[in-house]
Amino acid sequence: MKKAFELIREVKASVISTVKDGAPHSRIIDIMDYDEGGVYFITMTSKPFYRQLMETKKVAITVMDKNYVQARIVGDVKVVDHEKVMDIFDKNPAMKELFPGEEKVFTPFYVYKGKGELFDLSGRERKMIRERFAFGGETVNQAGCSITDKCIECGICKKECPFDAIEEGTPYKIDSSYCDECGICYNACPVKSIELPKGL
Repeated sequence: MKKAFELIREVKASVISTVKDGAPHSRIIDIMDYDEGGVYFITMTSKPFYRQLMETKKVAITVMDKNYVQARIVGDVKVVDHEKVMDIFDKNPAMKELFPGEEKVFTPFYVYKGKGELFDLSGRERKMIRERFAFGGETVNQAGCSITDKCIECGICKKECPFDAIEEGTPYKIDSSYCDECGICYNACPVKSIELPKGL
């Protein structure tokens, strides 16, 4: 979780999405601070973004760095004390240059509960590494496809997996840390012993 928060803060340009009337709305903003419990951002009350946040209290955040390491969070937001705006302006000097003396027009939001994952496609250690996490009392599903007891141990799935995520055994097993959730094993299995992932 901490690695994901650090990446989101470091990248700065996060895609953050809300929903209005059943349609997704995305924009790029700077996640301006984080602590051990979540991440902070600010917006103006005049913006549709603010109204969408206040209506649903939900966001999705995604970033990717130059090394193809991605972080994503789906979570709940709340408004926090306005003093956080002053703290954010102090930690982000560009805000003072863009909006000198205008701290009062911003509202600070805190993503205090959620779940997410780090998705590393950098190739530094493996072709792909996935780590999931939850915070604020949320729970997260295990990543990856899974193999059931219907497995006949034919080895087709292991041979077909482009991420080398499948281990021999009774039954064979998929290591969720290395599963891309591509479904190639699911399509290759002759006895339909593989279940598709449940998502976050």
